[in-house]
Amino acid sequence: MIEEEKAEWEKRASSKGQNLNSVLLKNLPEELNAYIHKRQLAIIEKSVLNNLDKDIAVLDLCCGYGRISKELKKNKHIKHIVGMDFSRIYCDFFQKNIQSSTVCGDLQALPFQNNSFDLIIGITALMYVKEKNLSQTMQSLNNCLKKNGKILLIDPGFEYRWFVDLFKKNTYGKTSGRSFRYKEYKNLGEESFFRIEKMGGNFAFSFAIPVTLFFLKAGFPIKFLLQFCSLIEDFLKIPPYIALHRWMFLSKD
Repeated sequence: MIEEEKAEWEKRASSKGQNLNSVLLKNLPEELNAYIHKRQLAIIEKSVLNNLDKDIAVLDLCCGYGRISKELKKNKHIKHIVGMDFSRIYCDFFQKNIQSSTVCGDLQALPFQNNSFDLIIGITALMYVKEKNLSQTMQSLNNCLKKNGKILLIDPGFEYRWFVDLFKKNTYGKTSGRSFRYKEYKNLGEESFFRIEKMGGNFAFSFAIPVTLFFLKAGFPIKFLLQFCSLIEDFLKIPPYIALHRWMFLSKD
């Protein structure tokens, strides 16, 4: 990640503080970021937390102020959480909120020993890794995991960004990072000695965003529309070819 982007994140952390709009999509209303946060927690619970062993160690990549680890701490099987972020401000927030250790550093140069963690959660983390360093970074993540360790990754989809750009240029700013094509993302998991257990994406919500924005502007309730999006994504097992965010849950072979 270039220094300009790091500086931009420090400014964002300083100005927006500890709220969802500081770490999620700054151009979306708070109600939609709250929905994205809720859905990410649901993915973590269904894919990860329901199948945990006891006394596990977790690495929270791009931890921000601790919005994810705050929920992880409630799980009785999680013994230790380490947060990592390149923003010093967010690392300070994380330490205060989670009362756990943090590492201020770059994902492309992980400082951890091999076999350190049972679980790694990286929400919008790979998007800040340079393309030439992706394979090496995935290998480093694999090395950090213990035998049979798990990793959950969530990142932006290239196809959806391309679609949005057809209608509205310059939507994404300096803190938006890169996005991934579906096959590229899937290959990253498969080629790094991981086994893909599950893949998904918020495809229904992605295409409902314009409607929800219209509803909010008109003063209409959006609760039932968002619930409908969740139902579609939960019960229709459609490959996430086009989605604002797609995710994959990986196991170490």
